[in-house]
Amino acid sequence: MPATLDKLKNRFPHKSFGRNVLTLMSGTVFAQVLMIFVAPILTRLYGPEGFGLFALYYSLLSVFGVVSCGRYELAIVLPKEDGEAANLFLLSLLICLLTSFLAFPLILLFRSSIANSLNNPALSPWLLVLPLQLFVQGVFLSLNYWGTRRKQFGRLATRQVTQSLGTSLGQIGLGFLLKGHGSGLVFGALIGQTLATARLAWQTLRDDGNLIRTTFSMKTIRELLYRHRDFPLFSTWTGFMNTLSTMLPALLLGYYFSPAIVGFYSLGQRVLSLPMTLIGGALAQAFYPHATEAFHSGHLPETTRKTFIFLMELGLLPFALLTLIAPDAFKLVFGNQWVTAGIYVRWLALWIFLVFVSSPLSSIYMVLGKQRLGFFVNLLMLASRVLALILGGMRGSALLAVQLFGVTGLLLWIGNCLLILSMAGVSFSKALSDLRKPIFESLLFLAPILFAFALIGNPLGRICLGFACFAAFVFFKGSRFMKEGLPA
Repeated sequence: MPATLDKLKNRFPHKSFGRNVLTLMSGTVFAQVLMIFVAPILTRLYGPEGFGLFALYYSLLSVFGVVSCGRYELAIVLPKEDGEAANLFLLSLLICLLTSFLAFPLILLFRSSIANSLNNPALSPWLLVLPLQLFVQGVFLSLNYWGTRRKQFGRLATRQVTQSLGTSLGQIGLGFLLKGHGSGLVFGALIGQTLATARLAWQTLRDDGNLIRTTFSMKTIRELLYRHRDFPLFSTWTGFMNTLSTMLPALLLGYYFSPAIVGFYSLGQRVLSLPMTLIGGALAQAFYPHATEAFHSGHLPETTRKTFIFLMELGLLPFALLTLIAPDAFKLVFGNQWVTAGIYVRWLALWIFLVFVSSPLSSIYMVLGKQRLGFFVNLLMLASRVLALILGGMRGSALLAVQLFGVTGLLLWIGNCLLILSMAGVSFSKALSDLRKPIFESLLFLAPILFAFALIGNPLGRICLGFACFAAFVFFKGSRFMKEGLPA
């Protein structure tokens, strides 16, 4: 796989969009392959309760991490001059330091109340780690967008490998040391992120330290604080709601049901996030500066359309296939106690597919200065999905809560995707026309699978059939991309 990506990279000019995507993917491939191999080990070291504790902790970290830099890190990519961008970088670091400092006394005072409200008192002592990891995450976000602006995607790919390796080794080692307590997952994640952030900081200081030092100006920082105020006023809340929407199930499932239910959801979400991290994340990071350049040159509609088609073609079949084999696959790979997680995945897969398609394109809101619209869109999505989870919780059914959450998310992200395409100048009729090809190709692969599934009762046979279908799809798409390349 890495050799194939290297061969594809050589087809693109240095620092082109396609090359940047593949550079990021080359680092992510190793990271995700490692996580795939580590997952069965972790599910045997830690039980559903341990994964539930980690899911609640990480949900809180993700929600508060959105505001760690006041969203000024997103503005680093936009200025034409590097000096202005360097001062935005320093501004985001200063806000990160302040946010983490203020978070500690709040966590110290309210950690027991937070843990009890989430129906997991064992979480309380480990929340003291949250301010430290909030600081590390904020520093990483600032460095990440500075590297994105400078198109240092090789550096960012190395960071992914470092974080995955550190997290995996830390969680496995602590799993043995702490006898499967969920805190091993918490500290393992902190170890991995700290190592990766430290390495990225060293590389940034080595390569760009002189530029950052010589352009530093408190006067400029104060001016930028006001000029880009829409980021904290609107993008912060947009990002907060978007992240909360993703992490909300773990929090509300923890409130209404047991930690084990949270653990089932957490593992399912973890598996579904693999393609998001592997491909969607790489595309999102490379697409933002690329879309900014396309907007200035008048090519934004075509750039957005090509990326949309690429993501639809790439994701539709794998996610549809996952809805068919998830329960059997989870039982075989992770053990009998995790089959419920596979059932949850069936109801979440198509929603995550739409997130996979739309998330890279969501930077259009910032490129076009539509943060206010993005705020209201995310407010609608958050309110609708909170209602879905509460309804399932009040009915006393975790499965119903997950079903309502998945279906609501699917419908809302369809609307969000169409809105983004419309803002970018891609017509509704053109978007529908573009869908015919990926839908036809997916049905072509899925039709014999659906027929065979009705005849094969053995779970292992179904899984083998599903993987054979996926392998044929990868070969088909890989051959095409080797010939045609990625969207430019």
